[in-house]
Amino acid sequence: MKVKSALLSLALFCATGAAQAAPGILSAIESEDLKPVPEAVSLAIGKQAGECQLQGEKIALSPNRKITTWFVTTADACDWGAANGPIWLVAEREASKPVVILSTGGAAVRIVNNQNSDFPDIAIAGGSAGDNDKNAIYSFNGKKYVKK
Repeated sequence: MKVKSALLSLALFCATGAAQAAPGILSAIESEDLKPVPEAVSLAIGKQAGECQLQGEKIALSPNRKITTWFVTTADACDWGAANGPIWLVAEREASKPVVILSTGGAAVRIVNNQNSDFPDIAIAGGSAGDNDKNAIYSFNGKKYVKK
């Protein structure tokens, strides 16, 4: 019984804030580095956030230096559940308005393959104890990320 309890505790620990400390993680919904995002980034997300305030940070996702990528989630755990929250990746190219390139839910984002020229394949860590979809893989199709 102690083994089951320890395993359950470990699974819950891994599905929550521990994801932000894992190697390769670009950002996580519980990161202490998240701050209010610029208005243009908020406008790109628009009504998808509902009444929630947004927070995020710039992440080094694209190897193209002319593209700034924002990891965005909601502040104060607004609209979160089971250690997962909404996640948006917003790309801002020089002289263009920011656009949402991924809208999903989870806990953290990490690069899994650097083969794409503008954006690499990524994994969104998420799930909770008993959930097998802990690392959904996404590829960039030239316009947005799509689940593999």
